[in-house]
Amino acid sequence: MTWLPRTFWIVAFPALACAWSAEARADEPTQAPTAYQPDRYPPEGTTTSLLLAGGGVALGGYAMAFGTSYLFSQAPTAHDLRIPVAGPVLAVAGAGCGSSEADCGTLVVVVRTVFATLAGIGQLGGLALMAEGLFLPSPSNASGSNPYDSNRGETAHNVQQLRLDSKPSPQWFFSPVASESSFGLSVAGQF
Repeated sequence: MTWLPRTFWIVAFPALACAWSAEARADEPTQAPTAYQPDRYPPEGTTTSLLLAGGGVALGGYAMAFGTSYLFSQAPTAHDLRIPVAGPVLAVAGAGCGSSEADCGTLVVVVRTVFATLAGIGQLGGLALMAEGLFLPSPSNASGSNPYDSNRGETAHNVQQLRLDSKPSPQWFFSPVASESSFGLSVAGQF
């Protein structure tokens, strides 16, 4: 009967050491409150940046579609991909194997369709960025009072302070998204 206490303590000490934990002291992450200030405009140059970024994204999407049309030149919708903006939509609508394609299968059609979809999203996204750049309110084209206007009785120091406060540093936010039937990753940015 002396083996029972010895075996008990040999098993009990490691089990207690593994099961014991200290109190958790982690705080929940919080996000700084966002202040909405409707009288402030984006910094100067934002319109130009949006127009250039949108043009670059649209051009990249078109380059992807154009390259895909030559990569899969025997596809029945290869020439449609060379049409800006509408071409990828037409290519996805007519996805399939052509009569002159020898090694066409489901995988080839799926890859072609993914390339055409990404090219279409790039072109439409680039045009959306350009449209945002065109219609973005700025001190030069906005109606109403300008917060940078020196005629309002503000000193040059206050005007400079407004400009510094209205220019946030770029940040990226990533968060997982999950439901019963799908999962993914959400990406957002602050510029």
